Amino acid sequence: LMQAKMLTAEAREKGGDLPGAIRAYRVVYDEVPDAETKRQMLLKIAEMNREIGQYDDAISAYEEYLEKFRTDQDQVKTILGSLYLERVRQDDAYEMFSPIPIATLTESLTDPELLTLGKIFQAKGDDDKALEIFEHLGDKDVFESTEALALMADIYQAQGNEEKYSEALERVMGQSPDSEQGLVAMIEYAELHYDTQTAAEWRNFLDPVYQV
Repeated sequence: LMQAKMLTAEAREKGGDLPGAIRAYRVVYDEVPDAETKRQMLLKIAEMNREIGQYDDAISAYEEYLEKFRTDQDQVKTILGSLYLERVRQDDAYEMFSPIPIATLTESLTDPELLTLGKIFQAKGDDDKALEIFEHLGDKDVFESTEALALMADIYQAQGNEEKYSEALERVMGQSPDSEQGLVAMIEYAELHYDTQTAAEWRNFLDPVYQV
């Protein structure tokens, strides 16, 4: 009987009826005594819910998985953390990702996810982790690079680290000089170093801002 229920679930999955497959796999999960089969069924349930956009159900299944099974914990935590980001559950995402090395996260998360996570670390006052993420993104030629560098500058400014603040502003200007963030960085850089040049020289430096 259990074999027949498993075959039914597999047939629905292969046929593309993922909601039906999820219900069928849940029956197998609830009734099968074997722990490894239970683990595999719950992982399937979580993955298929995620695939069809049932994110809250996927989160519940992944959370249940972490509570009951030790296998693939790191992988599941990364997936679950991504879902927390997707659902704007910032506190949960922070708790899930905080213990994980940034080097691991940069290999597992997309660039938009990393930028969002960096902002969460920054909001939580975890500047070291935020800076590590922003540095990683800033070194890449991707859409998120300029914003990451601008956020890095904000952190160094708040810390009173003028040298690092200045360096970050220079990187923003170099990365995207014509963007809004690049122009703002230009103004902040001029304000930071105003006593190093004449007013006329700074007007010339800021000419791109005046042209906007």
